[in-house]
Amino acid sequence: MEKAIRTSWKTKPIPSQRIPLNLSLEFSHSAGQRMELGFVPEDMEDRWFIFNENDWLYFHRSWTGTCIFGVRLEKDDKTVHIKEAWANGNTAEYRSPGAKEDCETIKHLISSYLR
Repeated sequence: MEKAIRTSWKTKPIPSQRIPLNLSLEFSHSAGQRMELGFVPEDMEDRWFIFNENDWLYFHRSWTGTCIFGVRLEKDDKTVHIKEAWANGNTAEYRSPGAKEDCETIKHLISSYLR
């Protein structure tokens, strides 16, 4: 699988308005390597484009190119951790249902697209 990069898909800029999320997850190094590859949509049902840049995973809606979530990954000797996370705070682009739901969505996206 080829690594997804910012230019692999049409994207809008990373939002300047962000809502911090309290999300702490840990993964194996092999899962971390898979996450670093990201995900490029293959058809209209794939609703997300995900790429890694400078230890950040960015989650963009595939139809609009809007960046909805950002997650910073950090590696140690044994695992890869989420050290920081945010949701798009621009309500014209994304209406957050709440921090808990946003965290659950990120968990779901990682397990669905990046594992």
